[in-house]
Amino acid sequence: MEHQRGFIERAMKHYIIAAKSGYDDALKMVGKGYKTGYITKDEYAKTLRAHKASNDEMKSKQREKAAADEIKVLRWVEARAASAALQHPA
Repeated sequence: MEHQRGFIERAMKHYIIAAKSGYDDALKMVGKGYKTGYITKDEYAKTLRAHKASNDEMKSKQREKAAADEIKVLRWVEARAASAALQHPA
């Protein structure tokens, strides 16, 4: 039993590291670790704050504009492909 507990605690440490870097799925696992008692309330709170800070750092007007421009380009490409398919059926 102790061996299994040690493995879970080690995994939780890795999830905390990943969650603090902004990885959403790792944050979910840290939340499960908190609910099952492997993570303390303080560790969970610190991880939540670090996760938010990491995600906030990644946000910027320039990044949002680039993402919007990428969507416009993808829609344009899809429209061109659809138009070409209608003009030249296989």
